[in-house]
Amino acid sequence: MKKAILLLFMIITVCISSPKISAKEDNLLEKYSSIATDKLMQMGFDKSIESVKHLNGGQRNSYLLFELDGFGYMIYYQKEEIFIEITTSVISPYKDLDGDLYYFGIGQYHINQDLFVYQVENEIDMKNTIESNIKKSKEMEAYLTNSEIYSAMSTTTTDTEISNSWYFEQIQENMPINYYGECGYVALAVYLGYFDQLFNDDIVEDTYENDLDPNEPTGTNQDFHDYLIILDGKDPTDEDENFSTNAYGIKNLTWDYIDDNSDIDEDDFSISWSYLPFNSTIRNAINNDTPSIIFFGGKIPELFGTTKIFHAAIAYGYNDDMFIVNLGYQGDNEYSRYYLSQYTIGSYMKMTYDPSSC
Repeated sequence: MKKAILLLFMIITVCISSPKISAKEDNLLEKYSSIATDKLMQMGFDKSIESVKHLNGGQRNSYLLFELDGFGYMIYYQKEEIFIEITTSVISPYKDLDGDLYYFGIGQYHINQDLFVYQVENEIDMKNTIESNIKKSKEMEAYLTNSEIYSAMSTTTTDTEISNSWYFEQIQENMPINYYGECGYVALAVYLGYFDQLFNDDIVEDTYENDLDPNEPTGTNQDFHDYLIILDGKDPTDEDENFSTNAYGIKNLTWDYIDDNSDIDEDDFSISWSYLPFNSTIRNAINNDTPSIIFFGGKIPELFGTTKIFHAAIAYGYNDDMFIVNLGYQGDNEYSRYYLSQYTIGSYMKMTYDPSSC
């Protein structure tokens, strides 16, 4: 229930401009665009539709996915004529995906019996799932425009952290600078620097290491940050470049980086990720001594006041519902150990290193 509500809470204001979609989607847009347009205008939103896709829900249930430009999407249940999910702060879980797309309720996104491993037995409880989601959506309708993002309140005073949390807490200067909103790439650069420092010095080439401040752990430099962005097919010097990404994209980039580095063996690495993870999933990773890169929508009042942002950070500890993170802002500040309390996590990625015995 909380997870569904949190997703629906992640709303910032929106409208519709000229749609940018493929010819394949023309009929869908022509028939249903007014539904999405009316809803968005009713809520005062200011975004455009980037694509429209059909989602198969099994047992003759059909959904429409409206993907908004940049962040945001809407999922419309045609049978009951209601939006199950609406957000402008999270990238669509089906972003850049084609083929047979399946949807079984909030947090249940599947494709081609492949990426998310669609299983027929999931349809057994389909009726109850849909009815539950409809009920939740109807309950939330009256609160969407005025609701505030979830604010986690700590009820304990005990911090739980990975054993080497000192690395992320101490690294402030020896890291790349986030110039144009490329926070996902900064987070990955810092993350790989952690594995290079603590597990295998070949993970990051020496030319990309950053030890300008001798009082901090060795990190990664701006050239490494730029290299990762170029490897992802983007221009790190173009301030108009779209640097937005999520755990799925960063996971793919990490594998590309490992494949491109002849000094390390991909069999030594294990990477997992998901959209809309439960907080307990990330806490369990920390309990198992594994930091995660999280992509979240929320507030950082010390930096942005009441403005809601979408950002990437490294979670290496927690205190009840608060996560202890390195926010990835270079400089001598308190943001290398920040207690994140106002957030909804859209996706996360974690990596482990276990050298093969061969």
